[in-house]
Amino acid sequence: MDQDDMHSGSLKRTIAIIEEHLPNLTSRAISPVSTLSDCQSILFAHGLEHANRNPFEVLGYSPDVLLLEEVQYDLRILLNKIANLSPDTKSELGLNHPSNFGPECENCNKVFYSPVVIARHSLSKLLGALESVRAKPRFNRRASKKRNMTNWRAASVASVGLCVWARGTWAKPITNTFYERSMREDPDLHISNLTLMIDPYDLHLRKIRGRSEKPESPGPLGRFLEALFVNFGILTNEDAPVAAATALNSLKKIEKDLSK
Repeated sequence: MDQDDMHSGSLKRTIAIIEEHLPNLTSRAISPVSTLSDCQSILFAHGLEHANRNPFEVLGYSPDVLLLEEVQYDLRILLNKIANLSPDTKSELGLNHPSNFGPECENCNKVFYSPVVIARHSLSKLLGALESVRAKPRFNRRASKKRNMTNWRAASVASVGLCVWARGTWAKPITNTFYERSMREDPDLHISNLTLMIDPYDLHLRKIRGRSEKPESPGPLGRFLEALFVNFGILTNEDAPVAAATALNSLKKIEKDLSK
């Protein structure tokens, strides 16, 4: 079985798990006139598959933080060393021989630079790009080494799984907020209380994300998450699915670390 077949099989099982535990998200047959609501379980399944394969990205970290730091340091050292080469060495290395490095068009004047100038220009551009990327929190914060990859994957799938569970247990339109209902009833209403602006679905989602599970006796949400863990092979050393309670606890700790 090749990788594409394995991925296709996993996706089908994920869809089946969603539809078994959350019948409200059961997808109808896809047709040329299908809408997003016709294929909810399929869309959510892709999100869960992504969470399993890319836990760091989903949880707000980059796996390349340390590597980017090393590359940035090495580039600075390299640029400094190139700048400090003696003219004689640059000549021996052919670094002073001019070559074309200018706009390529019929009416443009050709500009010639030595390879060392080209190298320094390119490396400086790369260094600037690295510094810009590393200024973003996701590429700057380091993931704790206390958590192994199993826990990272469990927390990532749980994070997306909670959103799927919230959507599957919500029967009302997501856009039917208190604010919108009030405006329909009284178009001249002036909002003075910010709580009126809170979407009821957002409150529902917050409540779901605050849930916990008992390690030995998970409820419907816990059983849904553990079914996903079995499908994705997120298992303990005893080949049992990671407990939903463990995954949710790990997720809360990761989110707490992110908020610091």
